[in-house]
Amino acid sequence: MTMSIPKEPEQVMKLRGGSVLGKKTILKSDHFPGCQNKRLSPQIDGAPNYRQAVSLHVHGVAIPTIDGIRNVLDHIGAQKNGKQTPVLWHNLREEPVVYINGRPFVLRDVERPFSNLEYTGINRTRVEQMEFRLKEDILLEAARYGNKILVTDELPDGQMVDQWEPVTHDSVKTPLEVYEELQVEGYLVDYERVPITDEKPPKEQDFDILVHRISQADINTEIVFNCQMGRGRTTTGMVIATLIYLNRIGSSGSVCCFWLEKGRQATNEEEKENRKRRCIPRTNSIGKVFDAGSNVTDNLPNSEEAIRKGEYAVIRSLIRGGVEGKRQVDKVIDKCASMQNLREAIATYRSSIQRQPDEMKREASLSLFVEYLERYYFLICFAVYIHTERAALRPNSSGQISFADWMRARPELYSILRRLLRRDPMGALGYASWKPSLMKIAESADGRPYEMGVVAALRNGEVLGSQTVLKSDHCPGCQNLTLPERVDGAPNFREVPGFPVYGVANPTINGIQAVIRRIGSTKGGRAVFWHNMREEPVIYINGKPFVLREVERPFKNMLEYTGIDRERVEKMEARLKEDILREADRYGGAIMVIHETDDGQIFDAWEHVSSEAIQTPLEVYKCLEAEGLPIKYARVPITDGKAPKSSDFDTVAMNIASASKDTDFVFNCQMGRGRTTTGTVIACLLKLRINYGRPIRVPLEDVSHEEVDSGSLSGEEVGGNGLASTSNMIQLRSGKEPNRAFGINDILLLWKITRLFDNGVECREALDAIIDRCSALQNIREAVLQYRKMFNQQHVEPRVRMVALNRGAEYLERYFRLIAFAAYLGSEAFDGFCGQGESRMTFKTWLHQRPEVQAMKWSIRLRPGRFFNVPEELRVPHDSQHGDAVMGAIVRARSGSVLGKGSILKMYFFPGQRTSSHIQIHGAPHVYKVMSVRLIFLSSPLCVEGYSDSDSLGDQDDRKWSNSGFVLVFSGGAVSWKSKKQSCVAISMMEAKYVAFCSLLKRLFGSRTSYELYVVDFIQDPVTIYHENDTVDGYPVYSMATPTIAGANKMLAYIGALTITGGNISPKVILTDLREEAVVYINGTPFVLRELNQPVDTLKHVGITGPVVEHLEARLKEDILAEVTESGGRMLLHREEYNPALNQSSIIGYWENILVDDVKTPAEVYTALKHEGYNIEYRRIPLTREREALASDVDAIQYCKDDSAGCYLFISHTGFGGVAYAMAITCLRLNAEGQFASESSASLVGTPCLSSSPKDNLPSWACDEEARKLVDYRDILSLTRVLIYGPKSKAEADSIIERFISEYENATIDLYPKISEYENATIDLYSEMKYLHICRVARSKLVFLL
Repeated sequence: MTMSIPKEPEQVMKLRGGSVLGKKTILKSDHFPGCQNKRLSPQIDGAPNYRQAVSLHVHGVAIPTIDGIRNVLDHIGAQKNGKQTPVLWHNLREEPVVYINGRPFVLRDVERPFSNLEYTGINRTRVEQMEFRLKEDILLEAARYGNKILVTDELPDGQMVDQWEPVTHDSVKTPLEVYEELQVEGYLVDYERVPITDEKPPKEQDFDILVHRISQADINTEIVFNCQMGRGRTTTGMVIATLIYLNRIGSSGSVCCFWLEKGRQATNEEEKENRKRRCIPRTNSIGKVFDAGSNVTDNLPNSEEAIRKGEYAVIRSLIRGGVEGKRQVDKVIDKCASMQNLREAIATYRSSIQRQPDEMKREASLSLFVEYLERYYFLICFAVYIHTERAALRPNSSGQISFADWMRARPELYSILRRLLRRDPMGALGYASWKPSLMKIAESADGRPYEMGVVAALRNGEVLGSQTVLKSDHCPGCQNLTLPERVDGAPNFREVPGFPVYGVANPTINGIQAVIRRIGSTKGGRAVFWHNMREEPVIYINGKPFVLREVERPFKNMLEYTGIDRERVEKMEARLKEDILREADRYGGAIMVIHETDDGQIFDAWEHVSSEAIQTPLEVYKCLEAEGLPIKYARVPITDGKAPKSSDFDTVAMNIASASKDTDFVFNCQMGRGRTTTGTVIACLLKLRINYGRPIRVPLEDVSHEEVDSGSLSGEEVGGNGLASTSNMIQLRSGKEPNRAFGINDILLLWKITRLFDNGVECREALDAIIDRCSALQNIREAVLQYRKMFNQQHVEPRVRMVALNRGAEYLERYFRLIAFAAYLGSEAFDGFCGQGESRMTFKTWLHQRPEVQAMKWSIRLRPGRFFNVPEELRVPHDSQHGDAVMGAIVRARSGSVLGKGSILKMYFFPGQRTSSHIQIHGAPHVYKVMSVRLIFLSSPLCVEGYSDSDSLGDQDDRKWSNSGFVLVFSGGAVSWKSKKQSCVAISMMEAKYVAFCSLLKRLFGSRTSYELYVVDFIQDPVTIYHENDTVDGYPVYSMATPTIAGANKMLAYIGALTITGGNISPKVILTDLREEAVVYINGTPFVLRELNQPVDTLKHVGITGPVVEHLEARLKEDILAEVTESGGRMLLHREEYNPALNQSSIIGYWENILVDDVKTPAEVYTALKHEGYNIEYRRIPLTREREALASDVDAIQYCKDDSAGCYLFISHTGFGGVAYAMAITCLRLNAEGQFASESSASLVGTPCLSSSPKDNLPSWACDEEARKLVDYRDILSLTRVLIYGPKSKAEADSIIERFISEYENATIDLYPKISEYENATIDLYSEMKYLHICRVARSKLVFLL
């Protein structure tokens, strides 16, 4: 139906309901006069900012009109009847674009018309699908308004003006259709779409697409790039294409004219020089970037000249670890800089940050600085990749490796970017710079500078580059004087008691030999396996170790090489040696280094060297081996202060498992403290496993009296003891326990992971005993507590506290990984490596199969503060809350694998618990059913439906009488209803139903003058009547909180799951348990595992799988039965008592007599119910509300759908939270497969009446409150535009969510109401982190529902 054109454009925007051109969107002209750069030549009509890279087949242009594209192709000569030059056109737009009457228009947010819509990660197929659907939306809307579409044009002065554009079906085209028509017209143009986010660097996959497409094309093909303005993305594309083009020429042996002046042919000498510069050695070094000039100030860090050259700290770190690439990238950037020079753009944003007074604009400039510098970084990496992987440029060649895979294989490249740019963008600016005194240059009699700053500024090596120094890595001040033994040249040497394992700081060459003699290994004697755990490049000069540092940070390790492997760090050291020898030749056989005094002061000095005096660590140990010493060397790079990676554990494990039994193992890092201690702990665990097998435990004869008394599971800050000694028992009985200090076991995460594994308790006991033995220099558990204590000191400045938090989190993760590794060694997975079985599974693979462990690890990294912040009430005695002292002692003495020390069993089902107001079943709290809510538009058919109900003998005053009820519904609206006591006494339930049914029929047909009869006469279709639990009442989807066994019986009977003997088989019920925590039934009542000090907090294992949590419950049952047997048939349990008057709960301990058959796991409970005749299928799919939504969660829930199922029942911890998410997924799946479509889906998504008022259809997008109610968040609306059936899917998901809200009334649902709840809250720093997490979780669940 054609509508008159509204007077106000806002009304048109409010009424938009297309799948892409929907709410809050406009069509803005993408081709406007203000985007043209007048300095470029030639000026091509309709193609702003056209230019060609000098002497290359690479072109760039802004978004052109259709005529502009023709003009560019004509200029290049792409006509079949002309020059016949093939053209490969790359459209780099990520935003959906459509051509109307030959002009390009782009989709924009009405509230941000000058900002592009970002769809980072979208691929070509999806963006072209969006454009096709955008075209359909335009044609549909134009048909509504007389073949006109409302668009927005931008005037040269930046003003926006709305106007109506006439359209026909042929005048609206997608970019793909435009280029296909040009091909039909005879142009030799091939079209490629590579979506790249505006102002962002291309993704690794984008580089690969460009490499593939360009390398497949003929060498003489002209390559054209366009984005919106033809500036950022287009220039980057031109640089990438030029790098590919030059390397293709180099690999084919052709003369590269790139390095020559334009228009001049190469001479033989020039061709040789070109080939030298073109054929860069295939090594893993980048090499020098610029020739060192005589002007020292130009090479100082952060000088104007250094900034102009792009020598930022992140770039300097990069070019120390790859192949030569920066020089070629810089040359290419200069050749493609007619519109934008990338290095100059970075410098411009840097300087604008300094000058900009407005904070918001300064933040915007800083963001652009980071994005452009990251783009520069990836271009250098790509140049390195192209040089080393030339097979990628040859079509269909074997051995190809993509740029994405190449980058993934070098995690240190991401580490450099993360540490030096993303984490500290202000630091990446490099404002502060140290300028040395240049007058000292002239004071040197031998021509060598006296000052390190000058030498460092002039350095230009591949690794020993600008602003780097060589600092002595062996200083007397690192020796710990408390160690009982000293070895010259080997600081902090110590032996682990009872194990052939040793630790040491970085030694001199003489120190290495002294350690070997001390161990007792001589030529032909005991073998020594030496593990160097340094990640930083180290070099030996005249027998002493030196480490590479930055001149501005001489005391700090270069942490940006996190993830580097052995091969690459050893190649860096080999190149460092070459740099030292070259620099020594320049300075007369000397190299300037830095030494450190005992009091921590540094000074520089010239060290005289020769080629024999410089050795890499690998060369040092090879020389010792060549001399006949039985030494074997391994390099295991680990970042200082970080936990070893799972692959590092595997490397050490394989080395120790493959060594002979009489081999001694030595570990060293820099100070011989952190990484070395961790290495010795790993080695001792492995020796324990290899020598004694499973289970892992320290032999009693090896355990000293001191170790037994220390309490290995305690680790408390002020001498707390984890085991209940005699004195402690007396204190408990007297009720005078002193305030307990925070101990390592107060970190709930460690409690959880210990009980997660079958052998967790015994393995952790062995681990703690080993840690105590290896703690001569550092105790890992105590390190966690020390940093935690510093973090909680409020008088310490925030920066120091934050450093303590991060360091404490690192040590906590290290301890966490060691617990997991000990559990791995205690399992059969390691049997095959030590000849004790056939199973051979690496620790990395073993961890990968346990997502719950990975989730715990990430919780440390993402939210470390919650592990160190403990409420004050947890530090006081709990006897008053948990019963008498004897009960407390019993709890602390528990030793089960799950029901262990400090854990209790708390009754879940308790009096006073809130139940559903709709379906009340005793023993089954929070029962809820998804109700049917229908939206009827005017186009819906007119129909009458009747509903009747009865409750036999249900009158509250007189139990002999029954109640009747009915409602008549006309086109979705109730027009007549009644509920009253029946006038007769029904002697059966069937009679009560019959009476109720008759009352409905009487109302429907009993009076010719009634309104109801008039309706029936008007409607010709039969009247449908439903009674009680017919499916029209809603979806057959229910939920409940954790029930008792009796409550589960009643609930299953209520939904009709019980099959009566001799009767028809009842419909199957799919019963899905969503709980992540361990639950066990005792005497029919559910109990949950809790910690004594935190009895209310749920012990959830985020990421745990169903089989694992069921295994956890089975072990919990074993622990209960063992304790019951030991205590003579009774057990200490706990319940929560609630005082409504005080609105407080307290935990009370009590004893209960228990038989063996009275203890059941949930799986056993529902298996027994199935044997009793209930047609159920039980599944366990752990799901938590705190975790972000995952696609795997959606799959697990939706695959519960069963064609033979008549009902779905979900069980959760409280009946709220994640269960709503699971139920929504199930309802959406039922809708998608056609079930309930006639009752709900078909009526939920319809076409609103166009003649109604705009206010009746959609609220104004300007109203934030209304937008929140409709979940019109910008990211959700963007999602609906990307998805093919986005708006329809959103409407369906919203309708189902609304059913939960209406049923739960004021209950908190973890979907979109949660977002708005937190968005309006005032919160502190830690609450803000939680708020962001909750909002992210809620929105992610909405996204997956769509």
